[in-house]
Amino acid sequence: MNYEVFKSGLRKGQPKTLTDRVIRFIEKGLRRPKHYNVRNNFLQFEGLVSGSFWFIGKNGAVRTGQSKSSSISITERVHRQMEIWEKENNL
Repeated sequence: MNYEVFKSGLRKGQPKTLTDRVIRFIEKGLRRPKHYNVRNNFLQFEGLVSGSFWFIGKNGAVRTGQSKSSSISITERVHRQMEIWEKENNL
């Protein structure tokens, strides 16, 4: 795991931030390979299409494209899919 989790309490083992939840969803739910280049405060993952990337911002924002400057936001769609995935997996 490359994200920070709660060490104790009711949410033990769960990600602490929205960004960490998004990272968990991309790694485990969508099974996207880690690319983890940090460019201008964005984590970078391999995208669904060859040559494209997913950029994850500090507050859980998700963008997709070949570069950060030419990317488009898919935050709402990813967050909806993440919530469905979390409910299905009792997370």
